[in-house]
Amino acid sequence: MNNTENSRLSAIEAFLESFIEKSAIESERRRLAFEQEIQQSRAAFEQEIQQSRAAFEQEMQQSRAAADEKMQKIRDAQVETDQLIKRLQAEAADAQTKAAKAQAEVAEESKRNNQEIRALQAETDRQIKKSQAETDRLIKALTEQVTGISNSNGIVAEDYFFNSFHKDKLNFFGEKFDKAIRGKGSIVNDEYDFILINGKTAGIVEVKYKARKDDIPKALKKVNTFRINFPEYKNHKIYLAIAAFSINITIENECKKHGIAVIKQEGGKVVVYDNNLKAF
Repeated sequence: MNNTENSRLSAIEAFLESFIEKSAIESERRRLAFEQEIQQSRAAFEQEIQQSRAAFEQEMQQSRAAADEKMQKIRDAQVETDQLIKRLQAEAADAQTKAAKAQAEVAEESKRNNQEIRALQAETDRQIKKSQAETDRLIKALTEQVTGISNSNGIVAEDYFFNSFHKDKLNFFGEKFDKAIRGKGSIVNDEYDFILINGKTAGIVEVKYKARKDDIPKALKKVNTFRINFPEYKNHKIYLAIAAFSINITIENECKKHGIAVIKQEGGKVVVYDNNLKAF
């Protein structure tokens, strides 16, 4: 190999080394630019997530504040109702005392004058009937008022839990549901406070202001009535839940025993206990 060929090879090798070095520098520059772009995109995404979370938390706080205000009004109404009951009971007791006293006086007077006794007795009977009629009227009015408060409690509880599931995007029973509906059976007489639905699963939620033991068999019965009333979901897997503002530990354990989820309010939040959940 002569000197000319050696020079040519050396020039080619130098060119290749320069080209490789420039390519490496350009690749590194592009990699750094790409990483910077990724970091900027991640920062923008995280900022958007934080803003969305802040807006959601603010909406939840407003909803809870409204629910707390309604509950306080209900408590105030219950206090007034209790006071009214006590006053009516005192008035009824006083009326009975007066009636007993009047009867005693009539009995004493009967020893002296039978005719006068009969007149007094008739008057006493009239007063007793009048007093009893007034007491019955007041008790009936009170019963209607208490029934109205109880119905109002149930409506508040239903709205609170129904709205909570909407705001939580219907995630429940380890699944995401497409919609939440309120239903009433047209074939078999039964009501469903609200139902969560997706393509393969239905979640029936029974809502109570204060849960009682007899709510459990009522909830279990809804599995069969639901499949009859909603035949389009008869092949769906069904979950059951009882939601309540007040539920004691005994009823919670009984729900777990039957595979029913428990939903309740704790610290201003809706908490779901579904560890022992059963598919029906």
